[in-house]
Amino acid sequence: MQFKKTKYFNSMTHKEIELPFGTYYFCNNIVISELNEGVHFDWDKCSMMINKILEFYGEDCKIGFISNRINNYSVDPNNWVRAHSEYNFMIASAIIIYQNSSYKVATLEKYFSQKKLKRCLSLEEGITWLQKFKKLKV
Repeated sequence: MQFKKTKYFNSMTHKEIELPFGTYYFCNNIVISELNEGVHFDWDKCSMMINKILEFYGEDCKIGFISNRINNYSVDPNNWVRAHSEYNFMIASAIIIYQNSSYKVATLEKYFSQKKLKRCLSLEEGITWLQKFKKLKV
C-alpha cells in the first residue's frame, strides 16, 4: 500500500521528495521509499538518494529506512555494502514485501546489509518496528 493511502500519511510529519526513479517521504527520523515500476536501483541512484537524505537531515543523522516495495524493480544488493561502508546514517531498515518474489530478493539483500534489516508484510509493521530504535535521531 502506498504511504499516501495509509493512516500514517496524515499523522506523521513528512516532506515528499520526487526523484526521477521514485518518491521518498522524509519523516521525523524515518525515510520511506517507493521506487517506480521497472527501475534498476544502481549505485548512481542510491548515491543521489543518500545525498538528498544527508542534505535534509544533516551529516550526523541516524535514521531508519523503509523500502516500500509497491512496484516491481531490481536492486543491486551491493548498494547495501557500499552505503554502510561509505556512510553511517542508517540504524536499521525494513523492506515491505507484497509479493513472493520480493521476499526472495529481500532475503538476499538481508545478507548484504551490515545493519538490522527486517522483512515486513505491511508498512505499519515496518514503521512500528523502526520506531522502537532509541538510536534514531536527526
